[in-house]
Amino acid sequence: MEYRTRGVIVVRLSSVDPDPSCECLDGALGAKPQEECGSDHVLVIETEKGFVHLSKTIDRNVDCSNLATERWVSVYLGEEQCEILGNAEIQAVHIIGPYLMSFEKSSTKDGLECRSFPIVRTPLEFTLLHALMEKSRQFIDGREASREGITNQLSGIADAVTKHIRQTIPEVSLEARQRLSQIIAHRSFVLGPLMPILLDEMTEEVYLDRPDSAFYFDHQSLGRCHTSLRIDNEDAPRIVTLLRAQSNMHLDTSNPSLKTDLQLLGTSLRVSATVPPLSPDGLNLEIRRARRRPFRLEDLVENDTMSIEAAALLMFAVANRFNVTITGEPGTGKTTLLNALDLVVPRSWRKIYVEDVVESREIPDSRQVRFKVDPVDENLYRSRKSDEIVKCLHRSPDYVILGEIQTEEHTKALFQALAAGLHVMQTCHSSSASGLVSRWNLSHNVKNVSIGLMDLIVTLKRPKPAESKRVVEEIVEVCRETQNGMVSFSGLNCIYSRKGGLHNDWAENGSFAIRAKEAGKDSHQPAFENFIRSLESSQSDSDFSVLCSVLWNNGHPMDFVQPDRPLGV
Repeated sequence: MEYRTRGVIVVRLSSVDPDPSCECLDGALGAKPQEECGSDHVLVIETEKGFVHLSKTIDRNVDCSNLATERWVSVYLGEEQCEILGNAEIQAVHIIGPYLMSFEKSSTKDGLECRSFPIVRTPLEFTLLHALMEKSRQFIDGREASREGITNQLSGIADAVTKHIRQTIPEVSLEARQRLSQIIAHRSFVLGPLMPILLDEMTEEVYLDRPDSAFYFDHQSLGRCHTSLRIDNEDAPRIVTLLRAQSNMHLDTSNPSLKTDLQLLGTSLRVSATVPPLSPDGLNLEIRRARRRPFRLEDLVENDTMSIEAAALLMFAVANRFNVTITGEPGTGKTTLLNALDLVVPRSWRKIYVEDVVESREIPDSRQVRFKVDPVDENLYRSRKSDEIVKCLHRSPDYVILGEIQTEEHTKALFQALAAGLHVMQTCHSSSASGLVSRWNLSHNVKNVSIGLMDLIVTLKRPKPAESKRVVEEIVEVCRETQNGMVSFSGLNCIYSRKGGLHNDWAENGSFAIRAKEAGKDSHQPAFENFIRSLESSQSDSDFSVLCSVLWNNGHPMDFVQPDRPLGV
């Protein structure tokens, strides 16, 4: 079950209310003028009874006289929590799985404060839940140090709790048993208090600076949010044990940092952890949550990450198998864009992936081979990324997707692969395309003859720190010249910028012009302009995932002509 509200209207009811009607709510606590509300869901708080009720539908004139109907989600919190919630400036309410989440204005911090509550329907369920929590250790049965997957562990605990409730209190309904068992299973997990946040599809990244500090997280629509959730000195070693067991890698004084991926109830988490002596204040965590359904290029156009012209430019480049590097500072959405581009690669092409943390997605009916190598944090390498990049030469890929290029060794292996004729896409940290070239050139000692083999560099930005907005800042093509039979890097040409749009200022020695000549064409511009016109005229009807295949309909993307019917239909 999942509901999200924005601009929620809050109504407080008490035993002295003469009329429990929810009409004329503009004076209610938390109410906003209708034009300012993202939605008009109603949250009714009955403090003296200990209940809150959230309307499932958007209706400012919803009837509050009968709250025991299917139109309401009712949760028993107890009188004390209802009083606290009733006095808060609530900005949004989410129901995620078996939890109610409240986002409230903070009096001490920028951003919203997030609190979550397990969904229990009655005081009896409330009492039963707390009684089961006191017995929770008997259901865990030594699972934490097990290398069994977390999802299977939680499923086993939930089954044990369900069986216990059925045997001891058979009158509890099936729905209540399953819901309470799920909550108990989550609470038995060392990261259990974070479960409402980790289950929320809108959560992007969760942070813990040190054990005595509170968790905070980045939310896709609400920006940076704060919590009161903390871990104590007993929890930190449990988290370390969990990460070691699940990753089968080291996390100790001799190897004090670790990066791994965890699978949690159908959600992929990328976890980075550090411990002393590298982090002198104790355990540090960053947990990046991948969406269950990755962003498509259409989604990135719709949420203004990029324009339709930028999307067309990138699809045209992918169809021509350009060597593409996506760069930007941490948290700017590089992997999100890489996965979106991966979704438009023709399904028949054979793709090889080399990643230290699996962030690529399985795509139905696609030809995908994925390799997972040891992260740079691991001192005892079993498989190196640079070795696997070189091995791709013998695996006959149509495209190679390398994830993140981090070290000088990775960079040199990348350019060795380019020199051998592989076509690649990858991400790399930098604040700009020029900064990335300088890093390759000066820090990683890559010569200009190698840099000239790259085709396109896409730069992403996060305009305001701690906010969720990301944008494609610029797209540049790599220019190259030939001297004595050798290709060499000769500069960068910006062909798209966020403020200026598509520049149409193509360089004669740029990647697009060179690829057109290789295809026997005088210019790429006629085909590209036909593609943009077709895409703009049929954008709402187009399935972007098939457009790179459509570009090959006339034998080569450089031969594309505008079809009579909408693209991708």
